[in-house]
Amino acid sequence: MFSQSVSMQPAQTNRVLANAFKVLTAMMGTTALASFVSMALGAGSGVSLVCSLLGLGLILALSFGYQKMSSTTALGLVFLFSLLEGFGLGGLLNRVLATSHGSPALFYASTLTAAATATCYMVAKSSKANFSRMGSFLFAGLIILLLASILAIFFPSPIFVMVLSAMGALIFTGYLLMDMQAVIRGEQTDYIWAALSIYIDIMGLFKNLLSLFNIIGSSDD
Repeated sequence: MFSQSVSMQPAQTNRVLANAFKVLTAMMGTTALASFVSMALGAGSGVSLVCSLLGLGLILALSFGYQKMSSTTALGLVFLFSLLEGFGLGGLLNRVLATSHGSPALFYASTLTAAATATCYMVAKSSKANFSRMGSFLFAGLIILLLASILAIFFPSPIFVMVLSAMGALIFTGYLLMDMQAVIRGEQTDYIWAALSIYIDIMGLFKNLLSLFNIIGSSDD
C-alpha cells in the first residue's frame, strides 16, 4: 500500500522477501493473540473505534518519520500497530459473532482472505504484467471509498454498505497484488515497510469481506 522502491540484485531481493514475511507472520500472530484477549475481555465497538484511531495515529507517525527512525524503533511501532489492530479486531468480532450469521461470515471472510492472499502471491510471482500501474487508480478508489464511508455514517443503508465493502475488498486485493509484486521484483528495498504494507492490505481485505458476508447473512435471516 505504501511505496519506497528501487531495484535490487536477486540475493538482496530474496533476503528482503524472507525478512518481510517473517515480520508479517509475527505481526499476524500478534494480532491474532490480541484479538483473542480482546474477545475474552468482552470488547465492543467502542474499543474498536479507539484502537482504529490510535492505529491511524501510528501509521501517520510512521509515514512522516520513518526515514529518521532506527529499525528497532520502526519495528516497535509496527508491532504496536498490529497489537492495536488485534484489540480492535476483537471488538469487531464480538459484535459480528453475537449475531446468528456471525460464524459463517467469519469463516467465509477468513477463507477467502487466505485464498486471495495465496493467489495474489502466485500471480505476482509468475505474471510479467507490471501491477504498479494500478497505483493511481487504487489510490483514487481508496479516496472515494473513504469519502463514501463517511457518507454512510449519516445515511446508513445495508445495500450501500454492501457495495462499499465489495469495493473495499477489490481495492485492497489490488494493493496486495501490487505490494507483493514490488517485493518479489526487488523494487521494495525495506522489509519492514514491505511487511507493514502487506499487513494493512490483508487486514483491509479481511475486514471488508467480513462486513460484506455479515450483511449478506443478515439479509437472509
